[in-house]
Amino acid sequence: MKEEDLVLDICSAFAADVDIEASADEFSDVDWGRVVQIASHQKILPIISHMLLSSSAYELLTAAGVETVMFDSIAAAKVRHELLFAESASISRDFSNLGVRHVQRKGGSYNETFYRSLALRTYNDMDFFVSREDLQLVRQCLSARGYDVGFYSRKSSRVMSLSREQRLNYILYPTHSEPFVRLNPNMLLPALKVDIAFEMGWPLASIEAFSTETLSSVLRSRTHSNEVDQVAEMFFHFFDCVLHLYREAMFEEKAGRRAWTGVNLKKFVDVARIWRTLENEHVSSLKRALSGNGPLAGYVYWVAFHTDALLGTDIVADLELAPDGATGSRMFSWVRPGGELRPWNGTMRDRLFSTATFRTLP
Repeated sequence: MKEEDLVLDICSAFAADVDIEASADEFSDVDWGRVVQIASHQKILPIISHMLLSSSAYELLTAAGVETVMFDSIAAAKVRHELLFAESASISRDFSNLGVRHVQRKGGSYNETFYRSLALRTYNDMDFFVSREDLQLVRQCLSARGYDVGFYSRKSSRVMSLSREQRLNYILYPTHSEPFVRLNPNMLLPALKVDIAFEMGWPLASIEAFSTETLSSVLRSRTHSNEVDQVAEMFFHFFDCVLHLYREAMFEEKAGRRAWTGVNLKKFVDVARIWRTLENEHVSSLKRALSGNGPLAGYVYWVAFHTDALLGTDIVADLELAPDGATGSRMFSWVRPGGELRPWNGTMRDRLFSTATFRTLP
């Protein structure tokens, strides 16, 4: 069995919340070291480890000497999640006490809501959407908690200030605030990072009205206890996850230098896990939002098409999606900084597992 195919099969099973259905004989020719390498690169080693360690492959993993690495990856992910989730919950309480309208997104909220609290989703920062009008309160809150504006340098183990170019980027493209960071006395998590976003889209995404209404709706629905209407929450998380994946896949800054570095299999697993959690009323609300919104439907189709192909979901059919001309021309392309459209060779599977360079359009 080819290692890339095995990783995809495991992700499909995990997304569907079922066990791996394979005998030990089917695993006999697997290079387990390569499986660990692939899973690490795709940011899904805890997921792959969890599924394999509870399967018929356990003795083979032990014989190959990788079971300790796998157990350690699960333990490390759990420790990081507990630290980050506790800190994000504390920040959320402070935000609420200050009247900051906010919603937690990505990492910790996905682990708790869509990963059945297994703490298998890897993440390294805390993400919040807030109302832009509350940014000054956010800054005051995080400053009081010891956070500084900047980024963590692994090389120096210090918090570094933003460069002039980085500061200008946050001024020119104000979808996020500057990053906040604080040193942390834990080798598994040497820095705590907070990412504050104001919009679900990106410059020229043409979904400003949808983004504003969706965020306003989910922020309005929150009560003092920080609870949220379930339909609004699922609606928000699905579109936020899809749009985030599309942005990172389409506008990868480092792609083509050595290998793809932005989009990874973890983000497609997120989409699939969220999709499997949705109920009929959630799907109906998604269809209503997509009806008549061409740009949004195009972004969702792009992500849904590739997720279906990778993980065996049926998002395109269930949402009754179809590509328009612009979307169809971009299905296997990405955009370089500066706006140049480039294709990659093969499918999304080929892109995820490729280390090749990429050709430009003729």
